Amino acid sequence: MFYFIPAVVFFRSALIGNIPSSTVSRYYEASFVLCFILVLLTSTATVGDKPGHIYVTSDGTTPSPETVSSLLSFSTYSWIDKMIWKASKAPLAKEDIWGLREDDYALHVLQDFESKHSTMRFTFKLFSHFKVLFMFQAFWALLESIIVFAPSILLKKILEYVSDPTVTSKSVAWCIVILMPLAKMADSTASGFSLFLGRRVCVRMRAIIIGEVYAKALRRKITVQETEDPETEKTDKDAESKADSKDASRTAELGAIINLMAIDAFKVSEICGYLHFFVGSILMLVFCIGLLYALLGWSALAGGAAIIVLLPMNVMFSRWSADVQKVMLGTTDKRIQKMNETFSSIRIIKFFAWEDNFFRDIMNIRREELHYLRLRTILWVAQTFLWFFVPTLVTVISFYCYTVIQGNELTASIAFTALSLFTLLRSPLDQLADMIAVVIQSKVSLDRVSDFVGGGRNIEV
Repeated sequence: MFYFIPAVVFFRSALIGNIPSSTVSRYYEASFVLCFILVLLTSTATVGDKPGHIYVTSDGTTPSPETVSSLLSFSTYSWIDKMIWKASKAPLAKEDIWGLREDDYALHVLQDFESKHSTMRFTFKLFSHFKVLFMFQAFWALLESIIVFAPSILLKKILEYVSDPTVTSKSVAWCIVILMPLAKMADSTASGFSLFLGRRVCVRMRAIIIGEVYAKALRRKITVQETEDPETEKTDKDAESKADSKDASRTAELGAIINLMAIDAFKVSEICGYLHFFVGSILMLVFCIGLLYALLGWSALAGGAAIIVLLPMNVMFSRWSADVQKVMLGTTDKRIQKMNETFSSIRIIKFFAWEDNFFRDIMNIRREELHYLRLRTILWVAQTFLWFFVPTLVTVISFYCYTVIQGNELTASIAFTALSLFTLLRSPLDQLADMIAVVIQSKVSLDRVSDFVGGGRNIEV
């Protein structure tokens, strides 16, 4: 690849006749053809797992060809086309579904996680385990954040050429036109790799969290309170608390454990699948303001100041959202625990005709849960509207300062390029609004998982 790019440059020079010697020109043409063939052979050759190593399950599932696919098929995801083509012809049966990569199976993921003994807290150990994948994900997010501005910059060059064809040659203009779709393809490729790695981290992290919570639950005392009579239940609770208050304080509620595996594990793992959006949006925001400053001058900084002014409001909404999320998850624990009590004591409830009382208690907890869910949604809407309004405000302030205060002329090349950059500015701000809210919710869930896995007393079995 390092030889191919210079070969393309020299091949272009040979095509447009900038090489005076015909011998040198033919040499550059032959060099380009040979480099192209070598790149094609390299990209279509099998990479990874040399010699080929495929994981075969006991049930005879067809192994995934991902690890033995070529670089071209891996980057275009064409290695999965065979199964997609088969699914387009007929419904897939179980035996038609390919297996996972060996290191994607939950057994191997948990074994790899447990093999790395560490005294770190569960949260740090969890993220340290995926640091390599996170670094690759951040690299592709950085690459995407840079390439995404290429069409806007190339658009400015094309508009300048249309306004004044003497500023550059016709061949350069054609190169710019060809580079625009190529830049968009490269942007999509980088975005696809970031998302692909993120989803891999998401699935593996969910397997680790569920496995760790389940293993911890087996080593701890799990209680489901049985209901016989409201007064008797209250007396039994008081007696048990007095007899062994210390042990009761460390007892894991079954409802909380179910909530940890069903809700908290999903929230924590899901954010890791899209964590590159958080990094990419910040980088895009910085690059976008920088390009606007190069285009409009200090007027772009005046628009960027609006973002800084509105940041405290976003921080305030984020703190409120975190508090509401924490209380709502606690209420969800209570509801699940109450449902488990009801199902485990259904015979006693039916015998004493306590259906209405239990139904009323469950609905009261559910109404409380819906209240916090509604409040969290209102905060999310307000936060999203705030970030959605910011790009429009930045556009108005920047153009006003550039035309009225600075007194500059807004030409077509500057106007369309600036509007393109302002449109790109909306995307990272929207992503930041969503990601901040989701990160806060995931932080609450991660703390709950970490407290459960890292705390408590093991029970001898």
